[in-house]
Amino acid sequence: MQATVARSAEFLETFAKHNLVCDGAMGTMLYSKGIFISRSFDELNLSNPQLIRDVHSEYVQAGADIIETNTFGANRTKLMSHGLAEQTHDINLQGARIAREAAGTPIVVVRGSDGKVRAFRNACRHRGMQVASGTGCARAFVCRYHGWTYNLEGRLRHIPHEEGFPGFDKEAHPLVPVTASERFGLVFVTQDSPALGDDSLEGLARLIGPDQRLFATAEREFEVNWKILLEGFIEGYHIKSTHPESFLPYGFDNLNVIDLFGRHSRVTYPFQRIRKLAKVPPAERRVEGLLTYVYHLFPNVLVTVLSRHTNVVVLEPLMPGPLLLTLTRRPA
Repeated sequence: MQATVARSAEFLETFAKHNLVCDGAMGTMLYSKGIFISRSFDELNLSNPQLIRDVHSEYVQAGADIIETNTFGANRTKLMSHGLAEQTHDINLQGARIAREAAGTPIVVVRGSDGKVRAFRNACRHRGMQVASGTGCARAFVCRYHGWTYNLEGRLRHIPHEEGFPGFDKEAHPLVPVTASERFGLVFVTQDSPALGDDSLEGLARLIGPDQRLFATAEREFEVNWKILLEGFIEGYHIKSTHPESFLPYGFDNLNVIDLFGRHSRVTYPFQRIRKLAKVPPAERRVEGLLTYVYHLFPNVLVTVLSRHTNVVVLEPLMPGPLLLTLTRRPA
């Protein structure tokens, strides 16, 4: 609820400052591109997603602040006439995903040879094609369209047939940087300038140590509201009934300690073996290995620090309902 209120307040503040430009006439745009009105425009989310993405991008480039999903007729009643009623969910989900990708700015994050983390808009300065995809290691970014090459600091280093660009200054056309900072073993990226100031995070211990190596990553989609999943995950009230054989034999039911750091929090779950500290003088007590910590970085990131590994969980809403969950695991 807090995240929703914050986003609503941000929208109202923006709206109060200036008028917002919205898109419109998606059907007209698709018709102008050769799509006849006898077919379902909404189904194109599945059969021709690039076309829908291009139309969204044209609106964004023209200055639209708000774009609608291509789902105007994506309900069972209207889709039934095209024999697509059973694909209602998939069409709506894909429509939300395409619009979200088109409205956002793709970012590439890299650690340079100097050890510094940098972030850039993932777009070649020539035709805007992405210079990187997925994850991995590389010595340079190479645009797959025309081969323009950038080093890991974002500087343009090579242009094929450079003689065809007389007077072009490569130094003046690096990848466009965005603000990135590394804190507590995590990389924070924002397209706002200057960097987001959040001194409340300074109260957190280092979450991921320099000696911890990446063990595994995974992505999952769930049919669930992300806020309900997050809040249900971090409360300890459900331990006895939900985890009677996994966590309860080692922990406690409905026993947590919650520390607040601004909008962020740390939830502490003690193991039963912590009882042995009762016989240890307070000045000599050490809790390492006797607790599990879950750090909630507002609004949608969880860092769980366990005895032998650390998980980073990012909950990313795809549309009202479905959720993309990204899990990163590092051994202790």
